[in-house]
Amino acid sequence: GGAKLVVEVMWESGGSGVGARTVRVGAGGTRRAIAACGAPMRDCGGVIIGMALVLRERTDERAAEQKLQESEALLKQSQRIARVGHFSLDVTTGRWTSSQMLDEIFGIDAGYERTVEGWLNMVVPEQRAAMHEYFGQHVLQEGNPFNKEYLIIRESDKAERWLHGLGNLEFDDDGHPVVMFGTIQDITE
Repeated sequence: GGAKLVVEVMWESGGSGVGARTVRVGAGGTRRAIAACGAPMRDCGGVIIGMALVLRERTDERAAEQKLQESEALLKQSQRIARVGHFSLDVTTGRWTSSQMLDEIFGIDAGYERTVEGWLNMVVPEQRAAMHEYFGQHVLQEGNPFNKEYLIIRESDKAERWLHGLGNLEFDDDGHPVVMFGTIQDITE
């Protein structure tokens, strides 16, 4: 009812399709995000005679994306203030992924071997065997949550840091642990 549609097309190079960032301007001048994609229509001789264009409103999607970005930024800031990082361990492979803050706590970079063995190598030698037994027996075999304070030697600067690790296991249908998600906090101070 009286709404005007304005499409601002930005042609993408390469391929046979086109893409666009578009804006719809309603009767009240409201700007709304719309995603557009399309392809040229050709006649028998291959000459472009038109374009088939599909439009999809993205205003709510963009607002959700912005809220997610803001939430991620707040999470990172909260982790930095509390000196808490998080990880996810694939129990079947023994490999883990980590947050940026956990990498800072451990003093590791992207090339560090993120395995159970790599983690144990950071634990001070006098605690390493006990931590290996605790993790293997108490957590993995008995299915208990991980809840332990321990001392590491940070990779980047060889500083000793006291950490408090918390982790919960997820199990498959047969009751075998498959994933452990957890947090590690630097409690040195």
